[in-house]
Amino acid sequence: MTEAIRSRAPKGVTIEFVDQHQGDPYVVVPPGRSNTPPDQSPVLARAFRATDAAVTRVWGRPPLYLREGGSVPIIADIKRETGLDSVMLGLFLPEDNLHAPNEGFSLDVMRKGIETAEQLLESVAS
Repeated sequence: MTEAIRSRAPKGVTIEFVDQHQGDPYVVVPPGRSNTPPDQSPVLARAFRATDAAVTRVWGRPPLYLREGGSVPIIADIKRETGLDSVMLGLFLPEDNLHAPNEGFSLDVMRKGIETAEQLLESVAS
C-alpha cells in the first residue's frame, strides 16, 4: 500500500510512513457455519447462542454476522494470554459516521446495547 501512495504523490513531495499501530489478527466464526472450526470451543459456541438469543429478544431479530475488519488488537492479546475467545457486538449504524468529525450515537441504540449485554452476560453466567 505504501508504494501505491508513493507512486501517486506529486513530483517533489516526500512521503514518510510511521507505523504506529500493529495488532495480530483475530477471527471467530459462529457455530454451524461452513467455515466453523471442527474443534470450536463449546464455551464459544454457547456464547454465540446466548448472543443470538439476547439480540433477538432485545432487537426483535437475530444478529447479522459480518466478517469485518477492525482495530481492536487487545482481542488477539486476550486470546493469546488467556486462551479465551471473544464475541464482538457492533452497535454503530451507517448514519453514526463512525470516526468522522460528525460522529454520533443514538441513545436508544445505547440503551438496547446495554440491555443486550446484560441479557448476554446473565445467560453465559448461568
